[in-house]
Amino acid sequence: MQSPTRLQKMGQRMALHVVLDHTQCSIGPFDSSALSQPIAHEGFLYSTLDNTAPEDVVLGTQSDFLELPKGWNVAKWSEGLVHNVIAKFPWGTHCLVLSDGSAHYTAYYTALAETTGANGSPGEKFKSSKRMLEVDSTSILRAGGGGEFKSSKIFKPYTTSLRILIYASSSILERGYCQQALSGMWEAKDFTDCEVVCHGGVVKCHRAVLAQASPVFRQMLCGEMVEAKTQRIPLENVDMEVASALLNFAYTGKVTCDPVHFPALIELSDFYQMSTFTGVLCQRMLDTLDTDTMVPTARVLRSMRDRPRISPYWSQLARKARQSTELTASLMLCV
Repeated sequence: MQSPTRLQKMGQRMALHVVLDHTQCSIGPFDSSALSQPIAHEGFLYSTLDNTAPEDVVLGTQSDFLELPKGWNVAKWSEGLVHNVIAKFPWGTHCLVLSDGSAHYTAYYTALAETTGANGSPGEKFKSSKRMLEVDSTSILRAGGGGEFKSSKIFKPYTTSLRILIYASSSILERGYCQQALSGMWEAKDFTDCEVVCHGGVVKCHRAVLAQASPVFRQMLCGEMVEAKTQRIPLENVDMEVASALLNFAYTGKVTCDPVHFPALIELSDFYQMSTFTGVLCQRMLDTLDTDTMVPTARVLRSMRDRPRISPYWSQLARKARQSTELTASLMLCV
């Protein structure tokens, strides 16, 4: 095998190769909606499903089934794709797998062929009677909640020393950039202009973000309201972890707190009319429902069951209870 030093140098040279229709970009860490360090080619972005950098020269493989990030698909074969995306970079593996089940040698294979005499060259199709792409199915929550599920495919290479190439429209860069920027605002707390005062601490925030996330926050921060004049929003009766989780979602769209706080967080998000967050939390509670969480889940959903956005979750809880004697028994013990 070629020495690691030479492989590293090969990766560095390839990382510097930038042309108009073949550009290395960075859109931040993997978050199910975007991947890091994709290659842009003819209006599309390309990356590996396991988020390996194009210039990575450490040989590896995707060993587990993975779901596609939102907006991404397994890449389709084309001569330009093979030549300009697969063959140009090492991708940390011998071959990249495409949607038709074919696998094509990466630039990593150049070093391998030089030192071992192996047949094949970058871009060439790996000869095999087997499809190199394994596909399975799982069931995931449909976007927007509501208790609906959709079938989703998950993918894995057929054998070792392979990774799966995926692609998305280059417009995903714009969405990824905005998500990264807002997350950075939450983490850095630079140029904050208001405070949320809760039980156990104070969280510095940006009024523009809070006003966009919640109509109630918007009203509080406008005009002659006390909160607008003091630039302080009082949540003294709310624990720090619950308040931080609410505010974190306003910036990042992610749920970060312990599930034990979900009931309190559902009530708080409903009060501040953050309906998307409320729906996400309700579904999370139902997805992890057991005999320990049945009672608090029933209590919070029952108090809000007449609201159009909550009634589907209440109905889903009722179905789960009817189908499980254990869940029904846990409710009866509290009657």
